[in-house]
Amino acid sequence: DCEGLGKILFERLKSNSQLQVPCFFLDTQYRSHPKLSLISNELFYSSRLLDGVDANDRKPLLPNLPHFVVANVEEGQEKYSESGGYTNPSEARAIATSVKEMVASGIDESSIGVICIYKAQVQLVLDYLGGEDHQRGLQVSTVDAFQGAERDVIFLSTVRTTSFGKLLASWKRINAALSRAKTHLFVLGKESLLRKNPTWRKVTSISTQMSLNQWLSTINSYNST
Repeated sequence: DCEGLGKILFERLKSNSQLQVPCFFLDTQYRSHPKLSLISNELFYSSRLLDGVDANDRKPLLPNLPHFVVANVEEGQEKYSESGGYTNPSEARAIATSVKEMVASGIDESSIGVICIYKAQVQLVLDYLGGEDHQRGLQVSTVDAFQGAERDVIFLSTVRTTSFGKLLASWKRINAALSRAKTHLFVLGKESLLRKNPTWRKVTSISTQMSLNQWLSTINSYNST
């Protein structure tokens, strides 16, 4: 059925009582810096998750670059595209600028990933990146397409500015998006909207919070010295 097709394989196996598939909780994560694993650990795993890596294993890729930032794109506006999806040009431009600055400062493009809540935003980010010139190893995709992947640096574009919608409010997608980064996670969104949702409010409270201008100044400073 349509509902069943929409479930990921794990959920379908878990919910099928006839199969009697045993489920085990994997209690140690080996991907993320402890500051990043703290997010999912507190929000979704009742603090049961252990860290198999420490801060020395995930040192900043640039001096004093924060591990987790929520950049407030308060002036950004969501737009409903003709192709049938939501975009946010302000977030897309900021992410493209940040990626270019990081690559210029010496970070390998293949170590950076961009996750967008909406597919239409994926294409807009790619457009601002300049198409093929900035796709050598750089993954820009939706949360679902990023399942199982990881990068040292993850940018997350939340897109919406007026209401959450089903995708942004899905805790499973939130967890998947927030757990892809190994060393740095940068979330761009409208903070006043995010704080209306209990899960996102907790996410912002854990993070280093910056205005968009503060964030862009921070990332630009690595190439202005």
